Amino acid sequence: MSAPLAEALRAAVRAAAERESWPPETSVPIDWQPGPARRGDIATPIAFAIAKRLGKPAPIVAQAIAATGMPPGVAIEAAGGFLNLTLSDSWCAARLAHLLPEPPGAPERELRLVLADGPLTLGQARLAVLASVLERLLVATEGPIRLRVDNAGDRQSLLETLGLRSATWHAAAQVPASLVLDGQTLELGDLPESAPNWRD
Repeated sequence: MSAPLAEALRAAVRAAAERESWPPETSVPIDWQPGPARRGDIATPIAFAIAKRLGKPAPIVAQAIAATGMPPGVAIEAAGGFLNLTLSDSWCAARLAHLLPEPPGAPERELRLVLADGPLTLGQARLAVLASVLERLLVATEGPIRLRVDNAGDRQSLLETLGLRSATWHAAAQVPASLVLDGQTLELGDLPESAPNWRD
């Protein structure tokens, strides 16, 4: 949350510098600290550092910066050489919105492992491991995902040992082995189907 606030404050400093004809090298790092009681949510002594470079009183510099204003939802006030900022609830909510999970009802993603009929080959076992790893990555980065396995047959216990314990199992028509995410077949390169069979 501090990044957009810092950028807004830097914009106010640039505007004050242009209006007051300050030299361009007045940009300094921004330090934050809790605001004084009933005088703001957050405060910064940046005006002191700028005033030192300019050879001007810090309260004058702070007032010049505060006079340029801040974005909607952020109030700025000069108090001596400090700048006190008060953040509205709507401004804070907007900054936090992207950190919250998607609301209930968001489309659930589906990862589907399609296996050919017959004994489980090394290539299909590799697909199963990839499906398990990809499921964990998607859950960690994007939230819940539905994992299903087509043509598991009597190989379910072996597939579970490869990490597919959370899958739902389905029978399907004979199709080439593949890994499908949201309806799109993933291009995984050559996975040998002629390797020795894996058995329960």
